[in-house]
Amino acid sequence: MRQGRRYPRELMIVNVAESLLAHSLGADQTSKGQLAQLKGHHKFVRRQQLWKLLSKGFLRFCITIILTVTLLWTIVAYSKIPVLVDSQKRIFNTLVTALSMSLGIAIASSFKQVAVNVRWWILSRKKRPLSEVDAILECDSLTSLTVLAIKSARDLKLKIVLVAQAGVAMIGLTYSLNDGVDYNTSVTGDIRFTDFSQSFAYGIDYNTTAASELAVHTYGEMALAWRIGNLTDPKVQVPEPMSAHGSNPYAYFSVPEYYQYFFMEASQPSGPNSNPIQFYSNRSIKTSGSCIQYPVTDNVNGSSQSFSVTKNGQNYSPIFESIGPNSTTYYTQTNMECGPRCKEICAYENNGKQAFYYECNITVSNVSNVTYSSQNVSDTNALQAAGAIGLQGYQQYQNAQPLSQYQQFPAQSTYGHFVGSGPQMASLMSQFAIGVFVTADKIMEPIQNSVSGSMPLQGVQLQIVQQIGMWAILISIVVSHLVLFILGSLLANRVVVVDGSYLAIAVLLRPVTEKLKDRGFLLGGEKNLMGLEDLEVLYGHSVREYEKDDIMGLEVSDKAICERNPRAWEGIYDS
Repeated sequence: MRQGRRYPRELMIVNVAESLLAHSLGADQTSKGQLAQLKGHHKFVRRQQLWKLLSKGFLRFCITIILTVTLLWTIVAYSKIPVLVDSQKRIFNTLVTALSMSLGIAIASSFKQVAVNVRWWILSRKKRPLSEVDAILECDSLTSLTVLAIKSARDLKLKIVLVAQAGVAMIGLTYSLNDGVDYNTSVTGDIRFTDFSQSFAYGIDYNTTAASELAVHTYGEMALAWRIGNLTDPKVQVPEPMSAHGSNPYAYFSVPEYYQYFFMEASQPSGPNSNPIQFYSNRSIKTSGSCIQYPVTDNVNGSSQSFSVTKNGQNYSPIFESIGPNSTTYYTQTNMECGPRCKEICAYENNGKQAFYYECNITVSNVSNVTYSSQNVSDTNALQAAGAIGLQGYQQYQNAQPLSQYQQFPAQSTYGHFVGSGPQMASLMSQFAIGVFVTADKIMEPIQNSVSGSMPLQGVQLQIVQQIGMWAILISIVVSHLVLFILGSLLANRVVVVDGSYLAIAVLLRPVTEKLKDRGFLLGGEKNLMGLEDLEVLYGHSVREYEKDDIMGLEVSDKAICERNPRAWEGIYDS
């Protein structure tokens, strides 16, 4: 206490309170902590403040961890669902949007609190102009953070806030929602399929019998482009109903007794730019055959247009339109039927040294598991497919009776090479017949109006396209939050962190606000700081006109003491 200085009235009241307290306790002296508590003073201990700052920061950090883990779990969990229907997609989008927004708000709130705490340490480092002090005090605003980050490269933490916010938004770039199909789940929907109630030339050529006969022969040859699966091989399996088109490497299948094809179906297009899905149905068709083989007794090299065989003990000379060396010729007639959906086909083959004549019966089965009439193959179409290997479309007549149609294949081709076996010839003809349906199912027009049927579940599929990127973003957000709140707490703890209350800040700024009186600052803002451009202030200890019991004060002013020693901030304050 300075000698000769008169105490203010308030100080006299405090002295009286000290005397009364000492008397009531029956002690000669009272501890400074008790006096401080009675006077409304507060003792500042850095360790206690650090614990308080770290506790609050850790609670905010836990919220970030919970939101991050929940967001990651949501994305991973939904990515394991084969297909998301519309309702699941809406729920996923809602969850991700809500979690992303919550995570962004949590990070912004946490980093804002770091900025609010650290600003007092920044203000205590040196004197600054009033405009800069005002900007620092407004650091609880994201807009101010952005402006301040641009103006000051030293305040790196402010830039990290923006980076963290951008990181949350970038999570959406690590996954995508694409069209997806769950072939293991069957639903009822609108489907389309090839209309086999029409002729084979429908929608492609003239809708006539001749055009249809030419079409079936073309289809049969085109089927060579697709692979045959031999079902005697245990590795070869028929396609499961509802399985994806192309999931099976084979287009049609064979066993020694028959050939089999499984028809395709497709979903109804939802729009002009939509891609309908194709899948295997449970419908299939089979072709089978048998042949009687006769050795040719003359013209074994195909040098002439006639030949003879021994049939039923008698000499028989079939009439062929075209035969030649090293080739196989197939022929049939309209009236050459051998039963329901069965066609009789004759063939002549030679290899230049040996020749055989065959009489074969090729049968086309009904389509299995038919639901609609247009799914079945009519008897007319079945007969055309059975005789397709010998059809050309052009029909000759003699005495109003149709003559045979024929097709000749060179020996250097699948259907022209010399086989010399009745079962093998029957197999070739059956293969050609089944090939008609393989190609027709891919080329012919579908039904005009879709119908109700079973189909795989369609929707969207969540795919994590950048798994490493997603982990990197989320881990970076969590780690940056952890590092910043710890460093921010340590930096802020070097000084007294003032409560964010506007009243508390107003008390600190009282020396500055006194200088702003009568300048129209409240409505005019910084443009009314004329004459105060050179005024620089800082946050520090007050300069006291008197000293008692080491009681200190805090203020933001041009006369405040710049104290950079953290230990010097500990003590009792009356501010």
